[in-house]
Order: sequence, then structure tokens, then C-alpha cells
Amino acid sequence: MPPLAFTFDGIKIYIYNEDHLPIHIHAEKAEYESVFELVIDNNKLVGIDVREAGNSNKELPEKDTKKVKKFLKKYWKEVVEKWEKLVVFKTKITVKRISGL
Repeated sequence: MPPLAFTFDGIKIYIYNEDHLPIHIHAEKAEYESVFELVIDNNKLVGIDVREAGNSNKELPEKDTKKVKKFLKKYWKEVVEKWEKLVVFKTKITVKRISGL
């Protein structure tokens, strides 16, 4: 199981230890999972691409996809920091529990 990076509204955000570019997260809720790729240009978030996780889980429902996008728009810099700590520098990360997103 990859490290849990964030959690909110029953959604768990994971970052895989041995992951690859582009910077992305895996969002799970129950039997649903989607991958969200951050599109960053000149140190600004310019887009969020969503794709299937490529496993047996179904894609997140639209309402949860919207919640994850809202989360990423607000916390994208923290996501990048955690992704770099874990994937690039191979250091541990701690989970951040978010309420009232």
C-alpha cells in the first residue's frame, strides 16, 4: 500500500514511493480510484488531467472528482512538496487530514 498523503470527505490521496513524472496522485474512495496529474507551468497550476487508475477499481464518481480537483487547486503546492519528498528524496511523509474543504 502506498503512503497516505491526504484525506478529506472519505477520499484518500496516495502517492506511490517509486512513481514517475508527471507529478500525480491517486485518489480513492471505497471501490473507486482515479489518477490526477498536475499540469504546472512557470510555477503555476495550469491544469488537472484525470485518468483511469489502470486497475480493477472503477473511476471516481463525478462529485468526488470535483472534490479532488477543488482540493488540488487549493493544496497543489503541498502535494508537490510531498511528492518530491517521497519520490525524489525518498523521505517519509505524514498524512494531512483536511476538514471543511
